[in-house]
Amino acid sequence: LSFSKMMIELPEYYDLVVVSAALLSIECILVGFFTISGLRMKMFNKEFMSQFNEEHKKATGEEEAPIGGYPDMGNGYYAKKLGYKEWYDFNVAQRVHYNFVEQVGPTLILILVAGLVCAKCAAILGFAVVIGRFLYTIGYKMKGPRGRIIGFGITSLALLCLMGLCLYGTYKWTCKYCPCSKKGEIPNADLQIEYILHLLSCHNFK
Repeated sequence: LSFSKMMIELPEYYDLVVVSAALLSIECILVGFFTISGLRMKMFNKEFMSQFNEEHKKATGEEEAPIGGYPDMGNGYYAKKLGYKEWYDFNVAQRVHYNFVEQVGPTLILILVAGLVCAKCAAILGFAVVIGRFLYTIGYKMKGPRGRIIGFGITSLALLCLMGLCLYGTYKWTCKYCPCSKKGEIPNADLQIEYILHLLSCHNFK
């Protein structure tokens, strides 16, 4: 096996990009811990879960149904026995965490890649996402779906800007390898089309 080495020179302020990404990761963990864990233990406590002990024993051989209601995620067998208010509050908290988990992976990649294009911009946008997620969580928890609007707006705007930086960087970096462009220059539209057709022919796309 042969390996090639690649040196990457990180731009100034990239450390702040990493800090914003780290804060977002920590925030995601804390949101899960503080929004759902305590509520789960409160809703699916020992007294509530005792009504399932007999069924649970028949199905698994264990004496008691698990405190905390696992593996119920809010719309399962155990949750059917919750009152509407309890069910609503639990699923609001669950949705807050789910939404964060669904987006945190792609968001971290966007922040880190955008930082290679403009580190200062990516750091600012990364911190904006952290603030937006915080407002999203607080608003959703306090006022339900309507309370998420401000946080959603800030987060979405920051993500759009991050995606724009990533697309610009991808375009710029890809064009460096275009054989029909001069070194350091971005080819014009005709040359780009010619390059794309060249790639398609090389890979025998049909």
